[in-house]
Amino acid sequence: MASSDQDDGKPDLGFDSTTQLTAEKLAEFSKMHLDEVAPDDGGILLLLGGSYGERQYDVNKKQMTIGRDPALEIIADAEGVSRCHARIINTEGVVTVEDLGSTNGTLLNGTRLTEPAKLSEDDLIQVGAAVFKYLPAGCQELRFLRRQEDAARTDALTGIANKRCLLETLEMHFELSRRREDALSVVMLDIDHFKKVNDTYGHDAGDIVLKDLATRLQGSALRRADVLGRFGGEEFVVVLPSASLEQALMVAERVRVAVAKEPFVAGETVIPVTVSCGVAVLTAWHGDVMQLVKSADEALYEAKNSGRNRVCQASAAPPKH
Repeated sequence: MASSDQDDGKPDLGFDSTTQLTAEKLAEFSKMHLDEVAPDDGGILLLLGGSYGERQYDVNKKQMTIGRDPALEIIADAEGVSRCHARIINTEGVVTVEDLGSTNGTLLNGTRLTEPAKLSEDDLIQVGAAVFKYLPAGCQELRFLRRQEDAARTDALTGIANKRCLLETLEMHFELSRRREDALSVVMLDIDHFKKVNDTYGHDAGDIVLKDLATRLQGSALRRADVLGRFGGEEFVVVLPSASLEQALMVAERVRVAVAKEPFVAGETVIPVTVSCGVAVLTAWHGDVMQLVKSADEALYEAKNSGRNRVCQASAAPPKH
């Protein structure tokens, strides 16, 4: 795509200039603010051990089913668990559990359920050999766990998703796209000549550019569902759920224009910055998320080699070996 600062005539991609997509607001598995509890925040179920290892499940829907079926909201792949074993019901933050006629029953604190029961802090729910601990919204242990998780998923400098969080998000959307036969695209972008920025203006100024770039993109270039994260150094990735190649190219162009149209300011220093972008859309030959990321990276490499400050798309064909 040729470089152009003209942004007229493009269709609305559904982004809102007031939207701030941080690592705490990721699509489909957003986390609550540490000091705020929404009326329907049901807390979490913490799976203790099991073949999946320890896992957390946000009780953020009106109904969530526990069982062995991998399509369920809460998966318990353990001995004695029925395919659809028990149901968790969240009524404006009041959470109850009921058995679904399972073969081995559902135990609450060691007692077999005969009717739905309200959950309280530290209650233990046993389905077969799997045991869940319930932590309600606002309790001290849950705040600690969420604070830990937030730190592990957020880039400390920019406040957006880090590489681990990006890959987890991409893995989730990769699986959803395969299952639903839906589109999925990735944009990889890199600040042009960023080493020169650091060498000329200093690393503190470079850090300001990185932080302000993340803020600028979240505020003016992305759709509501898009997830921006820092992949490493001066390299960023945008995950675009349900985005066709055409839509992803337009978002990438918005990203390029948002960065190039106005210089960055560090103190009294004005720093002109541009980015190069590579775009890839999920195809049948992408066997895993890293192959999709590699396609976007190869397109980014082409954008760099062809002059920088531009958007290039990955080939739809698998690479030749």
